[in-house]
Order: sequence, then structure tokens, then C-alpha cells
Amino acid sequence: PDLAFPLSLTQAHLFGIIEHLVEVLGRRDQHVNKHGDRVYTGWLFSLFSVIEKPIPMDYMSLLRTAGRKCLELGYPTIHRLNSSGSHDEADASFHYFVLFLLICHYFQQYDLLEEVDATSLQLQSLSLSR
Repeated sequence: PDLAFPLSLTQAHLFGIIEHLVEVLGRRDQHVNKHGDRVYTGWLFSLFSVIEKPIPMDYMSLLRTAGRKCLELGYPTIHRLNSSGSHDEADASFHYFVLFLLICHYFQQYDLLEEVDATSLQLQSLSLSR
């Protein structure tokens, strides 16, 4: 989306939309097409890019939740990086992983990076048990 719309929003409305998108991603069907994922990641990136700092704690909690969801959806990229050292920028999981890294670094939520290993190990064990 064009940044003109997110720039016209109050921070409260901005975080309201982010909260809605995180809820939608939380209930999304695993078979969402790549176009749908690109819409979500494009909107999230646009919204994240106009957040004003410092961020109130209740909004930071929402960003951390968004980061965890992006990490979960970015797991295929993490798995590929761990196994072959390569990634596919056309893959939606890559875009979710980039959003996760954006939240960790730009919003200084470095402790979320520690969840990468825990999440990849947990998801690997789930896929191996099937």
C-alpha cells in the first residue's frame, strides 16, 4: 500500500489495524496463496514503517506478538537457511522472517531473537512426529 494512508492515521488507529492483521494471521488457513501473504506482509511493513518512537508498553506488547507470529510464519525460511544456507525471496515465509527481524532490530526487541532457535527446534520436532 501507498504510505500516504498509514501516514494519515493516528498511532491508535495504526496499532488497531496491526492488531487486526495479527489476529487474521493467527487464524489464517495454511493454504493462503502467495498473493494473500504478500498483501499481509506489505501492509505490515507499511504500518511498521510509520510507527513513532517511543512506543507505549501496551503497543510494544502487540509488536512482540506480531514478531512471534512473523517468526512462526517465517519458519520455512529459517529451515532453508539452516539446511542449505540459501533462501527464496519470492517465498512468503522470507517476507515474514524479514518482518520478524525488523521488529527485533528497529524496535530493539533483541530478546525475541533468542526465540528463533527454540521455535525452529519446536517446529522441527512437530514436523518429524507427523
